[in-house]
Amino acid sequence: MIAILINSLARGGAEKVGLTLLTEFQDQGIESLLIIVEREKGYPPAPDHRVIYLTHYDKLKNPLAKAFYVFICAYRLRKLIRQYNIQVVQSHLIRANFINTTALLFGSNHQAQIIHHKQLAFSEPFPFRQIKKKIYKWFYQQAHEIISISKIMKQELESYLNLKAYQHKHRIIYNPHDIEKIISLSQHQVAAFSFAPEKKYLISAGRLFAGKRVDDIIKALAIIRKERPEVELIVVGDGEDLEYLQQVAAELGLSADVHFLGFQSNPFAYMAQADLFIMASESEGLPNIIIESLACSTPVISSDCISGPREILSPNSNIELQLTDRIEYAKNGVLFPVGAIPLLAEAVIRLLDDDDLRNQYMERSLARARDFDKMVITPQYLKNFNLPAAPKRKEQVF
Repeated sequence: MIAILINSLARGGAEKVGLTLLTEFQDQGIESLLIIVEREKGYPPAPDHRVIYLTHYDKLKNPLAKAFYVFICAYRLRKLIRQYNIQVVQSHLIRANFINTTALLFGSNHQAQIIHHKQLAFSEPFPFRQIKKKIYKWFYQQAHEIISISKIMKQELESYLNLKAYQHKHRIIYNPHDIEKIISLSQHQVAAFSFAPEKKYLISAGRLFAGKRVDDIIKALAIIRKERPEVELIVVGDGEDLEYLQQVAAELGLSADVHFLGFQSNPFAYMAQADLFIMASESEGLPNIIIESLACSTPVISSDCISGPREILSPNSNIELQLTDRIEYAKNGVLFPVGAIPLLAEAVIRLLDDDDLRNQYMERSLARARDFDKMVITPQYLKNFNLPAAPKRKEQVF
């Protein structure tokens, strides 16, 4: 049996990946279990997912409580491993990774596979920063296998935590996506918006917080509309920055041209009808939303942030390159420097003006998205584990 261990089902990329993998393991006939630390609501598990919670809390906020519950949850996890005869625990996000490896110290004999989704950023002053690094390193090196979701993430982890001695058990596996399901969902009717044929639409999707820099997109729209007044922006998602972003749009006179649609259970239907997808993040792990947009055959313009966009859109380029003062029209999409609002506006106008270039990106998008299909990616997670052979896959209907 494989258990997926995750902090919660809050609406984030790691949570979506965990649910995708759980479904795929079950479809392959592998007995699977979803173990969740907190009860914070977000993505609903599928009806056939077996779910166990380690705590009764919706969301732990106190850092000391979070640290204390790593050990409590590790003890409870060890009991579940013995009760359900779990061979492999695959954990996502840092706290779940700590719980996974701590259970080994409590005497569990499972195989611990930890997935590193997020950049490490330690802001504490010296020597606390060094102490924190040593703690992270100690937890991570206990794992049987460390998976980073991008090449840059692997380099950063090995350098930052000095894990080069553990390269033999550190691999890169990109996030899996159910591409056929995304294509199917993208063909559904939209429920919360009416697309006008005379307009051009940009779309941004994801949680609304400062690191996503959605305000950069709104400011770029103000520049774009001076040349292309028919262009409007759709923002799909919710989060703590919503009121601030609405205020930015109002101050720029764009309240009628920026459409905040909130969380949508099927964002792909909106992405498929938009002309361009825009991401302006200052940092990512491996942005699922770019791959999902490619699956919808919607051209992508993304900030060249660390990490992920370059690996997806320009896979043969130097992954350590970060643009500072120019636009890159890469093979699978367009990259611009983080925070470069005028260059973002220039890239949008170029793609809207150049039908041939935009069509080239549309034609290449789906082929690139299929490189991240769950059928390609999932077997890589199972490679080093001794699990029973899977029976014939069950058919799926969307």
